[in-house]
Amino acid sequence: MFAFDVPANHNIEAQLTVDQSVFFTFRLTNSNDETIDYVGTQGFVSTNGGDYDGVGDTYFLNITRSGTAVNWTLDVWTNYSTPAANLIVTNVTAPTTGIAGTSVSIDVQVNNTGSLLAPARDRKSTRHDALSRMPSSA
Repeated sequence: MFAFDVPANHNIEAQLTVDQSVFFTFRLTNSNDETIDYVGTQGFVSTNGGDYDGVGDTYFLNITRSGTAVNWTLDVWTNYSTPAANLIVTNVTAPTTGIAGTSVSIDVQVNNTGSLLAPARDRKSTRHDALSRMPSSA
C-alpha cells in the first residue's frame, strides 16, 4: 500500500503496468477507506472527473495480487484539477400555496464552492402553470 497526501484543487492519477497477463486488484481509496476507483487488470485509477476531483486528502493505492510474483511499474501523478464551478443550492424560500393565474416569488440562494467563477445570469421572471398539473386532493 502506498499513501499520498494530495492538496486541495489537485487530483491523483496512477497507472499500474505489469510485465505479464495476470489478475490483480488496483484500488484507490481515501482516508475514510472509501473506494474512489479500482481496476482488476493493468490499468489506471484517478480522482479526475469524479466526486473527488480536486478534493484534498490522503489517498491510498493498494495492489493485491495472488499467485506467483511478477514485475510491475507504478506511475503516479498529482496534478491541478480541472477548474470548475460547483454550484450548491443552500436556501430556497417559496410560498407553500399558490393560486392558478397569479404570480409567486421564489428566492434561491446558490453558493459556488468550486475553483472557477460561474457564468452570471440575469434575474428573469418565468411563468409556469404548475398548479394545473398537480393531482387534485380528495
